[in-house]
Amino acid sequence: MARISGRMDLPLFAFAVPATMLAFASAFVVAARWSGPVALWWAAGLLLSALGFAVPMLPLPPVVLALTASAVFLGAALAYGQALLLQVGQAGHALPTRAAVAAFAFAFIAIAVAQGDLRSELILADASWSVLLAWAIAMAVPKAKRPLHWVLIGVMIVMTLETVLRVMAVGWLVGPGSGPEDYFASDYAMIAQGTAGLIVTVFCLVAMGNVIETIVASFRREADQDPLTGLLNRRGIDRAAALLDPDRRPVSVIHCDLDHFKRINDGYGHAAGDEVLRGIAACIAGIVPAGGAVGRFGGEEFVILLDDMRLVEAGVLAHRLRLALANCNWQSLGIDEQLTASFGVAQWSSGDHALSDALNRADAALYLSKDGGRNQVYLESRKVDEPAALRLVRSA
Repeated sequence: MARISGRMDLPLFAFAVPATMLAFASAFVVAARWSGPVALWWAAGLLLSALGFAVPMLPLPPVVLALTASAVFLGAALAYGQALLLQVGQAGHALPTRAAVAAFAFAFIAIAVAQGDLRSELILADASWSVLLAWAIAMAVPKAKRPLHWVLIGVMIVMTLETVLRVMAVGWLVGPGSGPEDYFASDYAMIAQGTAGLIVTVFCLVAMGNVIETIVASFRREADQDPLTGLLNRRGIDRAAALLDPDRRPVSVIHCDLDHFKRINDGYGHAAGDEVLRGIAACIAGIVPAGGAVGRFGGEEFVILLDDMRLVEAGVLAHRLRLALANCNWQSLGIDEQLTASFGVAQWSSGDHALSDALNRADAALYLSKDGGRNQVYLESRKVDEPAALRLVRSA
């Protein structure tokens, strides 16, 4: 046993719990540089929890210690809940509402502390903690996608259930009429510290695993993403193509190139040209059906992969894209001329060695579209029943 402030005895492992939390909180603060707010919320929860476990070591009156510990643990529950919701991408965090519930619960805890009723204080504090965590868990479950999300939710459910069990056991662990000064001599304090040490370690490791997974996904996304438009880049298109199987389902490729785009950059400036590219990207992404992959291949060229779509259908979609781009209004950018695009379409066949074969045919069709007057859609000559409005590239 270790003597603390000359007033109470605490087991040596009581120091290990806040120390572990502080170590992981520091790691989360560092990780926040790449993962954003979610790591900061995990860090905030751990820092508050560490403070809650360290409060008994402070040379303060028992009533002050009890109120302080209850307040910081409720704050920790709010932070953990917020971190969980951010981790799974839950848009409606309901933080103000949950904070109001926590404040309401703290008022009742303060009444129990003022009356010197340790049993009621512990029941209210742990029940409030459980409700706040369970609330966040219930909101997170519908949004959980990845396996680590479910592991994290499972660990937080265990945390909640462990607290509920302690609430149920308070009657046996804390004698009637006990006050705040009796807490540290109770079996309840020993059990709370012991179970917390094990659960906190597992919880921290799982939470950190989720944050690391988020960081890795972010790096991968940035590596596959065009920074200007947010579309895929060449690497991203290649990765998307690797998930497709032209032997099982038809895959079509559309190659799009903006007509005379250099005039935009030369006449209105590169800043206006960048905004046009962003607008074009948004227009294309808004029309391409779900399951399609849209990428920018540098400059004013765009490539679209269409899973489970045959050449004729892809040609019709390209024609729709052509009309949509031709009808875009750029006057908000000070551009008062029409911007058009030319399209080449090919089908990625089972006989192709790689996507590049289909891209080469789409590129050849695109160049014929430009040579034929631009603002047109040309298909490779693989079908004979394309609509008459779509031109065909005939093999020699």
